[in-house]
Amino acid sequence: TAQTTLVGPLREIEKAAVFDRIRAYLLVKVVFIGAVLPDHDEKEIMVWAAWLMTCGLLKHMGLLARDRLEYMTLSVNTTRAAYLRLSFLLAIVFVGNVFMTLLGLAVFGCWDKCAPGGFGLVFLVLFECVLTLVDLIQTSVRLGLHLAPRPDDDGQFEQRVLLPFYTDLSCELLAHSLSLAHYVHVWLCHGLAFTLTDALLFVHTRSVVKAIASRVSSLKTFLSMDKLFRDATAEELADGGEVCSICREAMTSAKALHCGQLHPPN
Repeated sequence: TAQTTLVGPLREIEKAAVFDRIRAYLLVKVVFIGAVLPDHDEKEIMVWAAWLMTCGLLKHMGLLARDRLEYMTLSVNTTRAAYLRLSFLLAIVFVGNVFMTLLGLAVFGCWDKCAPGGFGLVFLVLFECVLTLVDLIQTSVRLGLHLAPRPDDDGQFEQRVLLPFYTDLSCELLAHSLSLAHYVHVWLCHGLAFTLTDALLFVHTRSVVKAIASRVSSLKTFLSMDKLFRDATAEELADGGEVCSICREAMTSAKALHCGQLHPPN
């Protein structure tokens, strides 16, 4: 399989993450089918199930690539060939995602134009494709930044850690916002009937709202660092060796923590 060839055997923590994501995905999609297709025939339900299973496979392969990238960036034994295989896996998922997007547009009648009300169906069909694309962008940017050559000019590398931070934050906020819009859309299609489906939709919607609030809070905390911690003086930088105790990169500037330790402002 592509996973065995390009990623290799999964570590226990990766297996647990994959199984947890698959269980959560299946639960969400069962709720989705129950909300959107309450009175449809078995054939239409099977078509939706096949579509969601294929999109889910691509989605979880992309998330597995992100999990493996996090491990590879921390391992000193990772080879260039391993990064090349991971890049190839991302390319496969990307091509498959584009194919599913074009197939969805063609099959559901919105290749050239949509009939009145057709956009709502397209949004439901292509939701997972869009989320997979956001995940692929996040993983690809992190991979590219990790493989990019490090500059040797006096600690300028410390500025580059801002790019992964803002990339992750932007992609996560976008994904959660799309999920929130998707749940609201499903609710509008289903209507409010105070059933088990409504209760499960409410739980998922509430979790997405909490996730968005958490990311916004993290951003506010990060942006307030200048007020929370003072800048280190030149004497403190000299006494501290001008090297970060965590990443071992040179520091041209630093923030002084209350305990006296110095860390790069980023």
